[in-house]
Amino acid sequence: MDYPDNCIRGLSKGSEITVEGFVPENAFYFKNVNRKDGWDEQSINWEDDDSVIGFTLNQKNENGETKYVNGVAVISRYKIDRLIDRIEKGLLRYERQQINDNHYHGNILLKSETTKKTMKIIAAGISLAVEKIVPHMEIKR
Repeated sequence: MDYPDNCIRGLSKGSEITVEGFVPENAFYFKNVNRKDGWDEQSINWEDDDSVIGFTLNQKNENGETKYVNGVAVISRYKIDRLIDRIEKGLLRYERQQINDNHYHGNILLKSETTKKTMKIIAAGISLAVEKIVPHMEIKR
């Protein structure tokens, strides 16, 4: 399957950009979702076209509030591939997983049995793979 050069990760409350302009590693922590296939997932949107950033910034919570109040992070797939190559084979990967209202949707995946310490190191690596940050206020409505 072909993937675009970048993926987009929404930055919700608690993922405030640092003073120096970095996305904190906790924005990339994997939650133990206990998928039946043995992977934990981190939701992303694939940047298939120029509309994906705006689409992601416009996503709402169930209560109608803006979901990604701190904007979005654009992550280089090439840098994710480099992380995959640097860590134990089979520990990290990504997928496309379209959902009803979002055909851009996918996940970065981490093996479920990965230790918390290693997960945090990988999250920091993903944070450093961010190419740019688009604050929520930049969206054109």
